[in-house]
Amino acid sequence: LDLARDLARDLPRNLSGKARLDADESCTPFVKDASRRVGFRGGCLPWWAWVRLFDFCQAAHCEIFFSLNALRGRVRGACPEGTFCRQLPSAVRPACCTEWSGAWDATDARRFLAASAASGRRPAAVAFGNE
Repeated sequence: LDLARDLARDLPRNLSGKARLDADESCTPFVKDASRRVGFRGGCLPWWAWVRLFDFCQAAHCEIFFSLNALRGRVRGACPEGTFCRQLPSAVRPACCTEWSGAWDATDARRFLAASAASGRRPAAVAFGNE
């Protein structure tokens, strides 16, 4: 019960598709941002939380499925001040809400998956973005 309570308390403010593997690195919390398509920005899943979550699921006989941030390293087109992409219906959403340029940065994903495999904590499935 302590583990479940700790995860319920700590994960919502630290959860994201990127994992911090170095204990000295700090995780910034999510920030609500109505101008973002997903409604927030920032945040990360610290390594200690991944270990605890994985171990909890293993003990509970469940599996973990998650999605990598497919926009990591890409740059979103600038929207005019006051454009709240998330609050607009897709039919009237301006192009700036969905246009991204640049290449995906797989560095964090590679580190996370390699460290997970090395520690024996492999997720059941990993999706790339919403694919």
